[in-house]
Amino acid sequence: MQQRNIYCIVGRSGSGKTSVCYELWQEEYNVIQSYTTRPPRRVKEWGHTFINFISVTDERKYFNSANVIAYAELYGYKYWAEKHQYYSYPNTLYVIDPATAHSLQKKEEELEAKVYIILLAMSPEKAKGFMLKQRKKEDVEQRMKQDNALFRTVKCDYAIDTNELSVIEAAQEIKVIIERERCE
Repeated sequence: MQQRNIYCIVGRSGSGKTSVCYELWQEEYNVIQSYTTRPPRRVKEWGHTFINFISVTDERKYFNSANVIAYAELYGYKYWAEKHQYYSYPNTLYVIDPATAHSLQKKEEELEAKVYIILLAMSPEKAKGFMLKQRKKEDVEQRMKQDNALFRTVKCDYAIDTNELSVIEAAQEIKVIIERERCE
C-alpha cells in the first residue's frame, strides 16, 4: 500500500495559506477544498466548496456520516473535509486550523495517513495588511482578535516564516518538505 501524507497548512488569517495551496494545486498537487457553510467572499472563490443546508435534519444526517474526517466551527461557520478528498493521493495539502490539525494527527491510523502540520508564520501586522486588501476593516479587526487567541502557540512539525517570502517561494518551501518526507 502506498503511504498517504496529509500536510495540514495552518497560519493566521492573511498569512497566505490558500494562495500557497492554490499555487501548488496549479502544479497538480492534491489540495482539499474544504466544505463550509461560510458564504463566498468573492465570485468564484477558490479553496472551499460552499454548502447551504436546507434543514437542521439534513445537516445532522450529513455530519453523522463516516465520510467526514475533520470538522471545525470557526468564526461562526462550519468547515469539514471528507475521506474521498485525500484517500486516492499520496500527498494532500489541507488548509485547516491548528486544533483540527492536531485531531487529525491523533487519527492517523484510522485515516491510514501520516499527518504533518506546517505553520505559515507571519506577523499579525503583515497578515492584517493582506486582509485589509480583501475585507472590511471591521471584519479584519474581529478576525485579528480571534486569531490572536487561536495562534498564541501552535505545535507544528514545520514552520515557514512567510514575512519576506512570495507565494511562489513559500510553495517551494512546502515542496521541499514534501520531498524530504517522501524520502524518509
